[in-house]
Amino acid sequence: MKNSNRTFTVVASIVLSILVMSSSAFGLTLEAIYTGTGCGNWNTASNWDIGVVPINQGAVTFNVTIPAGKQVIFNVPGADPNINNFTLGDSGSSDAQLTINAGFKLTVLGTANIYGFIDGEGGNFTATATTDTLKGNRNRIWAHNGSHINIRDTKFDANGLNGNYTILSADGAGSDVNLLWTTSLNDGFAVGGVQDVHTITAVNGGSINLSAVTSITGPGNNAGENELLNIILDSTSGNINLNHLATITHAGGYGFTNFNVTGNSISLPALSSMDFATFTVNNATVTMPALSAVSNTTFAVSGGGKIYANASSFTYLATGLTGNYTLMSAVGSGSVLDLPGMTSLNDGFAVGGVQDVHTI
Repeated sequence: MKNSNRTFTVVASIVLSILVMSSSAFGLTLEAIYTGTGCGNWNTASNWDIGVVPINQGAVTFNVTIPAGKQVIFNVPGADPNINNFTLGDSGSSDAQLTINAGFKLTVLGTANIYGFIDGEGGNFTATATTDTLKGNRNRIWAHNGSHINIRDTKFDANGLNGNYTILSADGAGSDVNLLWTTSLNDGFAVGGVQDVHTITAVNGGSINLSAVTSITGPGNNAGENELLNIILDSTSGNINLNHLATITHAGGYGFTNFNVTGNSISLPALSSMDFATFTVNNATVTMPALSAVSNTTFAVSGGGKIYANASSFTYLATGLTGNYTLMSAVGSGSVLDLPGMTSLNDGFAVGGVQDVHTI
């Protein structure tokens, strides 16, 4: 059987070579499906159903599919390796994975259908030819160790991921996730029984470009479970661009979008309304000059941190927070929670059976 597979691979390689040499006379597009086992290499011909490595060569182009359950490491050398169309996983699963290691890059020239996980570990990935690239609702993208990931879509949806996941990550100097066409981020997942956390993080000089995002939908669940979308910026010079974020909401029940900022800063110049959000700011600065309505949101400042919500006028409502919550706190020398435009505070919550306390 092994000899048969080897013979097929050799014959297929010879046929492809003939097609490439004659490509000036005609164009040809081949379909390639990854069939390797475990975590395999792209640049291994026997890992593909057609027995050749699918990378565009002259007028011979490839449409590539990595099925659900497969993990592929892209390791094809060259100045600009590219393919025509690309499908990663399917709508029923999020476990297909493409990893691009340092020194390699892949460009999708045509349509990309990305259901699975793009993991940049020093290499580059680009899929910007079409506007509907991120499929399904289990999106995950990482850029580490200097990776550049560029993907074009108007949406980023992770609300189908039930469990603890890092959904967006940029870690390392020069690492960046560029989703500059994305206008909405939906993380409205809900899992019963325990608290689950989804994380967006930019650390160690990494950068995430969400500059066109106007709305974030955080998770939702029953009281006491408090599902969490955790947006983390720490003291290692990471950056998350949310310059056009206008609204933060949630998927119902009890789920929060938390900004966890330590030794860094973030500006949210367009943020006007938020519901079920939390801000945990330590030795850092957060500015929100355009607020008009704040609901069921908590602010905690420490270590000389500062939150400036210096809009001219906004209302604060905490009636949906049933349980024990510290609504606002400023702890430590130099810590500032500045809300000069807050015109009303409504904390008229009601819970039967037990005493609950809200604290300022």
